[in-house]
Amino acid sequence: MKVLQKPANLLSETIIDNKNNEVVFGTLSQIEIDNADRIYLGDFLQKKIHLFDKKGDYITSLGREGVGPGEFQGFSHMNITGNRLSVFDRWQFRINEFNLETLS
Repeated sequence: MKVLQKPANLLSETIIDNKNNEVVFGTLSQIEIDNADRIYLGDFLQKKIHLFDKKGDYITSLGREGVGPGEFQGFSHMNITGNRLSVFDRWQFRINEFNLETLS
């Protein structure tokens, strides 16, 4: 008989919470974290990116559904390089870039 030991204490670092009903998630598909420890969650269903601070509090969202600048039909990859968040829209075959300082 194998005796299982109690696992070490686990500490949560960040809990993404919907305390104020500000954000309702669709289908989360991507995650990136910038140098300020802000969390970018790509929402494939809503076609936007939810932004949270390092404590898990909601800041804002980036992008929306559409075909113009900063708009998505569906994205498949996100990447942070320097002060830019690049998001590949696989249906429009283009990359939208957001400045991490201004979030534009």
